Amino acid sequence: MKTTAYIIAALSMLALNACKDKAATTNNAPAASQAATSALQGYFGTVDGKDQAKDIKDARKTAAGQAVTVRGRLVGAEDIFASGQAFFKIGDPSFVIAEMQEEKPYTACCTPQDVKTANMLTIQLVDKEGMVIEQSAKGVNGLKELDYVVISGKMAPDSTETAPVLNAEKIEIVKEWATNAPKDGKCSCGHDHKDGEHADHDHDADHADHDHAAETPAAQ
Repeated sequence: MKTTAYIIAALSMLALNACKDKAATTNNAPAASQAATSALQGYFGTVDGKDQAKDIKDARKTAAGQAVTVRGRLVGAEDIFASGQAFFKIGDPSFVIAEMQEEKPYTACCTPQDVKTANMLTIQLVDKEGMVIEQSAKGVNGLKELDYVVISGKMAPDSTETAPVLNAEKIEIVKEWATNAPKDGKCSCGHDHKDGEHADHDHDADHADHDHAAETPAAQ
């Protein structure tokens, strides 16, 4: 009988400790999230020398570890923000035309892939150890898809011209600047890219004789 009582008591203690551990983990999660959000907020502010900010195609040439200030817009062909990590993509709005589909921005079909690639840049926010902060930057200080931004920082140690990554030090959300991008949502091949139209359009079927490779987007 005493043995049974001891076993019951031991199991009760184990269950109690497990509940305490779970509660501690649950309580620590919001604190960690708040700390990450606070850290991310510290990256937002006024960028010095933003009038001399480079376009993305030029900023991409900056060597690893070198400082650069770049301007762009949060656009892209995939999800712009990473989930659970603080990095996102920006593109040059003069070349990468934003098209709204299913409440997400995508690049316009008429922009050749090599032009898109040459005018996109990955931005990441890292901690003191150089590790990407484990929280999405989406929504921090109101940052969202299609925002125009100026960002200063240093190119990541492993950044290359073909796969450039900028470690942001300061991010400023700015007003739209003048570009050569279409104002009515239409790209050079005449398709209407406004309000999610063109989502089910067979581009190849309608433009079999249309040479997109020959198109050259207007430069800034």
